[in-house]
Amino acid sequence: MISLYVWILLFKEAFGSISIKVEPLVVKIDKSDIDIRCMVDGTTLTSILSIQLIRSNTTVVTVTKNRVAWEDAALENKTGVTVNASITNVMSSYLHLEILKTVVRYPDSFGSYQCSLLALDSLGGLVNYHSLIVNITGLPETTIDTRDFTTAFSTEQFVQEGTFKSNISGGTFISNVTDGPSDHNISKILQTYRAVMTPLKSFFRVSLYLLSSVKYVCISLQRIGDSLDKIVFKIQF
Repeated sequence: MISLYVWILLFKEAFGSISIKVEPLVVKIDKSDIDIRCMVDGTTLTSILSIQLIRSNTTVVTVTKNRVAWEDAALENKTGVTVNASITNVMSSYLHLEILKTVVRYPDSFGSYQCSLLALDSLGGLVNYHSLIVNITGLPETTIDTRDFTTAFSTEQFVQEGTFKSNISGGTFISNVTDGPSDHNISKILQTYRAVMTPLKSFFRVSLYLLSSVKYVCISLQRIGDSLDKIVFKIQF
């Protein structure tokens, strides 16, 4: 659970304030309750006239000395939504809204929440205080139930000496290979490959040997020629 406690000194009053507490700030549909509390510290106040809970600049509910007035018709008298409030004591006045997870709705229950206080100060002046704005966010959960698959899909791809079949039925993926080449046929292919490649390997080896031999003979003849040139040169001189 994530909680946010903020106390704000508002207007010109050093101690007259209202705060907001929200749990949680990130809501999971069908898994999270929403709990919002507006709390008053009226040290310099003489009387509380009303407390309002506002969502996205629209009043949700107002509490006065005489009644609880709902402005959000979707929440009024709805099972799973409760409001508790008291403004008789300036030092401990509050408004508490709870929305159970069974009635939390996207995006209606989400938005920016703020508490507002209307009161009389120690001089008898009318004051209006506001808390910080707190955002409640969330996303609806998206699930895929395999039972929702009502159509079976089938694809076939033909390959040599066999058929590959792939089926999706009732949310289940099935993959089978039928009538494919047997182990005996695979052995025949390997034998044919070896029968062809073995003579080729031998041919290439012999060719490389002959080339090496020719190269050696050429080098030897070149050396013999160089030696004869030296002998002729000495005889001339």
